[in-house]
Amino acid sequence: MNTREETYHMTEKEMTRLKVAERLIDGEMMVSQAADILMLSTRQVIRIKERVRRFGPGAVIHGNRARIPINATDVNIKDLVVELKKDKYQGTNFSHFTELLEEKEGIFLSQPTVYRILNAAGIKSPKKKKKVREHRYRKRKDCPGMMV
Repeated sequence: MNTREETYHMTEKEMTRLKVAERLIDGEMMVSQAADILMLSTRQVIRIKERVRRFGPGAVIHGNRARIPINATDVNIKDLVVELKKDKYQGTNFSHFTELLEEKEGIFLSQPTVYRILNAAGIKSPKKKKKVREHRYRKRKDCPGMMV
């Protein structure tokens, strides 16, 4: 039995492909009918049928399922970034924090990546508070031309 089949549940699309492929293998259906049901070309249906015949039911499961992307940030680095933000660089905003990570800690991450990591951890970037200035109204002059 294929290890992918044991570990992961199939999606609805994959279940349909498996059922159609099994019916094709048993001779209950023609390739053109299967192509109409799956909305694929006959060539693709033949490929699915052959893979199921060779490798079993797990052949319809997508090969990239549960793989970690090559450009994914390491979990240890994510934890370190969150810890540094909470402890050492508490008052900095995300852009400045990203620069400090590069200069002082040697961690090279883009600003959007740092934003995503910290946002997922529930940390918000502190925003500069603008001082609210009241507008002083002047007294109106008696006549329209008196200001000059």
